Amino acid sequence: MNGNCIDAFFTEYLKKIRQMTSDLAHAWKAQGFAFKAFWEGDKSACMQVRHEDGEVHQLPVSIYFREENELPPLEAFALSLCRGKVLDVGAGAGAHSHILEKRGISTSAIDIEHESVKIMQERGIQEVICGDFLDTIFNDQYDTLLMLMNGIGISANMEGLKKHLTHAYQITSTNGQLLLDSSELEVGTSISVSYRLGYGEHWGPEYKWLYLSQKDIIENAQMTGWLAQIIYEEDDGSYLARLIKAL
Repeated sequence: MNGNCIDAFFTEYLKKIRQMTSDLAHAWKAQGFAFKAFWEGDKSACMQVRHEDGEVHQLPVSIYFREENELPPLEAFALSLCRGKVLDVGAGAGAHSHILEKRGISTSAIDIEHESVKIMQERGIQEVICGDFLDTIFNDQYDTLLMLMNGIGISANMEGLKKHLTHAYQITSTNGQLLLDSSELEVGTSISVSYRLGYGEHWGPEYKWLYLSQKDIIENAQMTGWLAQIIYEEDDGSYLARLIKAL
């Protein structure tokens, strides 16, 4: 492949990446509208979540602004394990980052949705990044990556999962860890579900969300240089996994 062909290949590749990032950001724009309404005083604000079967659920925005005493046990346990320099991936309104900073833990937050990032900054979170996790070049090595509220679901499928785990491996320190939670909607099976987010008259485009089986997170972790352990389980199929580097 000559130089011109290589340049053309990478130009086209970057175009596709930028388009995917733009589509993803647009899918989450309703989140920004809902967060802004809550932040500006509408404490009853709800997002609408449309499942692929057409059913629509109301999701109270207040859960993204929870204080420490309002966290469910799984999330509280995950935060208790955070150490060193932390990156909160898909941070939303920054609930977890806000709690960690109050504990004196150095925390950075990243989210793809612009209004969400602005709100985190207004809440006083010190380092906030607006961008797609996979496309962002990080200047630091992190000791803990946090992907709660099934943040790993953004992977959409197994190929995306491997990309996220590989990128996470690259930006963590030698003794780094990745803490993530997910749910088995069907025991032993990973499922990708299509959703749309809405607020008011605005509806975003459809996006895929991955619910990971414990088996698949353990196997995919191993393929990308991690060792995974399930360290917390709920009766409803939710679980917390801790991934450490397989040195």
